Amino acid sequence: MILQFKKTQWMLGMQWQAFDAKPTTQEIKAEANHFGALAYGLRFAELSTQVGFSDESLVDSGKKFFRPKVYSLAAKLAHANMEPWYGIFNLGNGRYWYLAVRDGYSILPDGDVVGTQEEIEQIRNLHASFSDWNVSEGDLEYLEALLDQTIEKESRHEIPKAKLVPIKNIARNIKVRLPLLIGVLTLCMLSAGIAYWQVKESERVAHEQALKLRAEQDRATKLKALAPLNQPLPNQWLEACKAKLFNLPLNQYGWRLGSVSCQDATFSASWKIAPGATVKDRPEGVLNADGTEVLHTASLEFAGDQQSEKTLNPSGLTENALKLRFIAQSLGLTMELGNSNNSQAAPLPGQTSGPNSITPAIAGLQKTSFVITSKTSPFAIDFSEVPGMRIQRLSSSLTDDQGFKLEGVIYGL
Repeated sequence: MILQFKKTQWMLGMQWQAFDAKPTTQEIKAEANHFGALAYGLRFAELSTQVGFSDESLVDSGKKFFRPKVYSLAAKLAHANMEPWYGIFNLGNGRYWYLAVRDGYSILPDGDVVGTQEEIEQIRNLHASFSDWNVSEGDLEYLEALLDQTIEKESRHEIPKAKLVPIKNIARNIKVRLPLLIGVLTLCMLSAGIAYWQVKESERVAHEQALKLRAEQDRATKLKALAPLNQPLPNQWLEACKAKLFNLPLNQYGWRLGSVSCQDATFSASWKIAPGATVKDRPEGVLNADGTEVLHTASLEFAGDQQSEKTLNPSGLTENALKLRFIAQSLGLTMELGNSNNSQAAPLPGQTSGPNSITPAIAGLQKTSFVITSKTSPFAIDFSEVPGMRIQRLSSSLTDDQGFKLEGVIYGL
């Protein structure tokens, strides 16, 4: 289905497939034959290159001419809301458009559908296993407003600007190469023996290329599933936090260091005013309204390569949790675990098993949160034996005997 907003035409209702790199024309044609598609469009997402296929031709069947440039509306609106999100839009005349976007702002394989309300509801129910959806619903006017808002956010650099690639007509491309194809077939007919050898050789090369492509796709799928583990390892994270904390004096210009914290990639320290101190001479940072506290922030600097063999093989969730509990018990630390759950569902609903589709190489990661309390500084603790551990926050008030609190997530297969 093609809609026009202002001077631009947009296509809705495409079947999306993911590739590790920009696919070749031959790969696109193979997928198009699998879906019976007449047109395709490219989209360069954060985690992969996606190709959308449509059974709608860009040739106007009544007037026999090609339409002006048409773009994928799903590709343009992928960043319209915070991932993961889906939208259901009433197009009028009993037709609805469903758009579903997940990890890395990738469009789900069957997440770009035009149909009746019942058909859209069936597709949405297939995605019910996913959690934490953000939802956007409205009519055609609302959809146009959402497009305008997305374009405005791109201009303000609040979201990445979508690289629009015009949708191409597969039938037109095939016609262009038809004379060449006839010539090749004519040459093949000159010698049955040569033709037979060429077919067998082509099959061998195609089989080798397919195996190589599948291996690359499996590796990309595995890296995508393990994306949460790309956060800094616990020892590296603690070292970066320690470097910021240990450079601060306990008192500066009469102001007393009251609390410190490291959260994700940001360090912060709070200075409290003490008797004799004034706002004229104060630590570097943001002064609060009543002039009694200064908040200093800085970015954490992580050293070394975060990727390692343990990163790619994080062990089981239960095994990692037991290893962390052993460390806590050995050092007399208090440890609490949250409820475990899936951090990624696999496979994606609607993912086909076509010749170039990605087959999940591993199951989705499991995760559980943890909180560790230590009376003393935790910077000397070695967490290298817990490959699935990732620290998200460290905090200490420095004004009481509560010590330090470590918070984060344990991942595992």
